[in-house]
Amino acid sequence: MANVIVYGLVKALHDLATVLWIGGLIQLSFVILPTFRSRLKENEDLRPLLMDVQRRISLLVGISIPILVITGILESFHSKEFLGFFSFGNTYSALLSVKHILVIAMICIAVSRKVLMKRCNQHSNAKTLRSKERTSAIMVFINALLGIAVIILSGFCAAVGS
Repeated sequence: MANVIVYGLVKALHDLATVLWIGGLIQLSFVILPTFRSRLKENEDLRPLLMDVQRRISLLVGISIPILVITGILESFHSKEFLGFFSFGNTYSALLSVKHILVIAMICIAVSRKVLMKRCNQHSNAKTLRSKERTSAIMVFINALLGIAVIILSGFCAAVGS
C-alpha cells in the first residue's frame, strides 16, 4: 500500500510539472504571443506586461524541470519494461529514450531562449529587439510542438508499459 501511495505522489508531481511546462508553452504559443503581437502594433506600452507574463511562466518552467527530472527517474525505475537510460532494447525503452532526447532538446531551447531574452532587454534598438523577439517566439513555438510530441510519446509509453 505504501508503494502505491509513493508512486501515486511521484506520478502526480510528474504530471503537474508536465502541465505547468508544456501547458505554459502551448498557452504562450497559441494564445498569449499571438494576442500580444497584434496589440503591440497598436500600443507599445503593453510590452512590459508581455515580458512580465513570460517571466512568470519561465519561473514555473524553472521549477518544473528539476521536478520532471527527479520524478521521471523515479517513474522509470517503477516500470518492469525499463531497460536503462537511452536503451533501445524494447519498445518501452525506445519510446522513453526518444522522449528523453526531445526533453533534452526542449531544455536546451529553453535555456537558449532565456539567454536571448536577457539580451533582448539590454538592447534599445527597435529593429534588433523585434528580431530577437521573433526568434524567441519561434523557439517557444518549436518547444510547444516538441512538448506535444513528448506527451504523445508518454501516452504510448503508458500503453506499452502497462
